[in-house]
Amino acid sequence: MLVYDKAKYHDESVEEEGLPHEHADHHIVYFLRWLIENDLVSREMTKGGAGRALKAYRSGRQSIFWLFEWWDRCFVSDMVSAEARPFVDSYFDYQHGQYLADYDSVLVGELPSFFHVTYTDASYRLLAARVSARWDDFRTAAR
Repeated sequence: MLVYDKAKYHDESVEEEGLPHEHADHHIVYFLRWLIENDLVSREMTKGGAGRALKAYRSGRQSIFWLFEWWDRCFVSDMVSAEARPFVDSYFDYQHGQYLADYDSVLVGELPSFFHVTYTDASYRLLAARVSARWDDFRTAAR
């Protein structure tokens, strides 16, 4: 299992910025929501307690933040479908991937830091369009 990111890695930075605790989650939650909405989560995430939690989110009974908290504020490879894993491995990679650069160009702009992005549906749609384009490019290149 590969750990892509844990929100707790960012808690101190968010605190130093004087931002609400959940701002440490935003950059991960945007991407997880995209995975969920594109049916790219692993089968394991659809079974047992994880499956019930995912169903509660999908039905609108719980928020994406509640779901991420249920998942211990972690994003790991076991959460991603086999189909999407090569994309996530390369795109979400913090040192060599494009996700953070896309996050920055689409959402951060003139904000003081990466953590100042506020989570909104409108912002999600903007970033989701970019991630979807990257996903399409990845799948085309893989053919």
